[in-house]
Formats: sequence, C-alpha cells, structure tokens
Amino acid sequence: MSKQSNKLQLIRCFTGTQTYCLDTFWVKAVENTDEMLVNKNNQTPLGWITYGQEKVPVFSLALQLKQPLTTEISQSKIIIFNSKPLWAILVDKVSRVFEVEKENKLSLPSIVENSSVSAFQGIIRVNSEMLLYLAPQYLHPKSLSKEIIANQKELNWSDLLNQESKGHYKGQILTFFITNQKDNLVLGLSVTQVLQVLKSATIIPIPISPKHILGFINWQNIPVTVVDLNLYLGLESNLINEPDTRFLIVRAAVSEALIAILIHPMVKTLNLPIENKPINLPFSTNKPFSISCFRIKDETLVILDIDSIIGLNATLSAR
Repeated sequence: MSKQSNKLQLIRCFTGTQTYCLDTFWVKAVENTDEMLVNKNNQTPLGWITYGQEKVPVFSLALQLKQPLTTEISQSKIIIFNSKPLWAILVDKVSRVFEVEKENKLSLPSIVENSSVSAFQGIIRVNSEMLLYLAPQYLHPKSLSKEIIANQKELNWSDLLNQESKGHYKGQILTFFITNQKDNLVLGLSVTQVLQVLKSATIIPIPISPKHILGFINWQNIPVTVVDLNLYLGLESNLINEPDTRFLIVRAAVSEALIAILIHPMVKTLNLPIENKPINLPFSTNKPFSISCFRIKDETLVILDIDSIIGLNATLSAR
C-alpha cells in the first residue's frame, strides 16, 4: 500500500464565519464567478457556469446549509463537483490543498449521524482544530435525506432504585435540572454514564441539524454533540445564553455514544436504594425521552434514556 493511500487530500471551504473541508476527490475544478450567468428569478440554482460543453447549475453552500449569503457573488468561488451530471456550489473562498492522515477522520457524533438530514460525512481533526467534512452526495437540493426510527428501550430501573443491600447492585444516580427548579422536575442518570461536568466550551455549529442539536464541542479530542433537552421536547429554552449553564458529558448505556447536555449548575448524587413511587411522566411528549419516572419525596425524578434520545436503539436491535 502506498504512503499516499494513508492520507486524505482536502481543501478548506469558507462561507460566512464557518469553515468546512472537502475531499479533492469530489473537485472537478475551481472557477471564478466572472463567467457565471446569474439566475434573475431569485430562485435556486443561483446561476449557471459553462464547463466544457456543459451548462452547470451553481448552488450556494451557505443556502444549502440554511445560512445567509454574506459575500458578494463576484468575490466568491465556484467548486464544480466531479459527478454526472456536473453541478457546483458557491463558496466565499477556498484554500490550497492540504493533507491529513486518514486516522484524523472522525465519525459524526451518533445523534447527528442518525438525524433526518446531514450534509456531512464526518469530522476532520487538523492539529487542534476540528472541521466538518462535507458530503456532496447530501448537498444537492434533490439529495435524499437519511432517516432512522428511534425505539424506546425499557430497563428495569424500579428494581435498581428499590434494591436493598441483599441485592447485587449498589450505586449512585447523578441528578440535575434543565428547567426552572421550582418545577421540581429532576433528571437522573447512573453515575457510570457521567464522564464530566464542564463549566464552559466552544460550540461549533452544525448547519441543517435539528433545532435541539446546538453543534459539537471538542472534548478530549473527541467531537461531542451538544443537546438542549428543552428544545428536544419542544419547549422554550435560554440555557445557551445563561452564564451558569454547564455541559454534562454523558455516555449512552447501550450504544456508549457520547453527548453533552446543557444543564443548570446544581448537580448532586443520590445513593441507592431510594424510597420511591413509580409514576407516569408529568408532561406529554411523543419523543423518546425516559426509561422510568418516579416520585421521590417532593420531587419528580426522570431517568433519561440517552440511547433513545440519540436514536440508536433501532439500529442496535437490528444487529
């Protein structure tokens, strides 16, 4: 095997304040916009450029990622894709070709990979930087979207909560809040699923992902998706703008996939067993969310089902 086969040849694509990377395998040519015929109907495509004998439609990368156009078309670049038929995207600018080892290509966080729409095929680590890796096969306006059906997995948390010292399970639950604490709604996870509580982190947005997916952070050189569970449930949320918001890094119980959950700073642990009363969720939702719900003293404890929130149970059960 040649040395070259262990490397990826990439270019950076810039649009607005965001930077993405693209494999040169997809690049037929990079052209200026001087010869582009602009579509005056204010519709897609933005226009057409002649390449050889073909009239190639040009789409905007920013618009395909549901971002605003920030650069004049005359100052932009056109990337013509190596496909049949030819088509192209408009970006603000591109970089020179650079190489990275293939081991620096990381998988998308599971919750993004399993979302209904994704314009990316992974993440590229370049030194301390992480760049979303464009997937042209999902960028074209007529590309098919990815779909998965999430099934909720039932685990016997009631036994774990009630089990006395004679049982085989002893442990702790970490509890936290995503809503105003006056609601007395507490979320919980086994402490074995909790990896860290971060005071702050830089979120890299992921365009055209579901609203509750705020982006991903670089956690110990691993891309971890940031999720706002309030938005996931269709509720209003201002957690991202609150100065005391924390990032709870957690691992799914079955798939072991990682996500970061936005939470309020108040976190505590409960030792098992706990006197409790199983109840139904105090709110209605059609989203996979919890394994079990309990009344403990004057609080409602909801045990989260991270696997179902991420959307992996259907995939795992099919293996």
